[in-house]
Amino acid sequence: FAAQVGFYSQVKLSRVISLQPELLYQTRGSKHDDGVLRTHELTVPLNIRVRLFAAMEDIVDNQMFFYAGPYYSYRFAGTLGGGKMDFDNEFRRDEYGVQYGFGFDIMRVQILFGASSSFRSLGRDDKIMQKSAMFSLGYRF
Repeated sequence: FAAQVGFYSQVKLSRVISLQPELLYQTRGSKHDDGVLRTHELTVPLNIRVRLFAAMEDIVDNQMFFYAGPYYSYRFAGTLGGGKMDFDNEFRRDEYGVQYGFGFDIMRVQILFGASSSFRSLGRDDKIMQKSAMFSLGYRF
């Protein structure tokens, strides 16, 4: 289980396509041979959203969309098996990859279902590729 909190914005490029940059604080967890792995990260995704059913916007204010885009994460803390992670010798602080999924905007609430895949190993020597499934609930102010 992991949690995230942050901010996002939406820039309309056309009636159907928009850009959604985000700034997130997130925790990630996983099982590892040496125990439970938990990281704390700042993540910056940059997603392109493709809106479905744009022709119905006069009838329904709600939107359904697909999204995909790159992300960059900076790990500033972590534990493995109860001890601190060694980012100088064993683990990398930087991660980048891609995320994708679909979502709904219902009035001021955004619901996302998605996944992410890292292009870079968490371990310097061991190949530890992070993959995640996500559920996100957001509110627009």
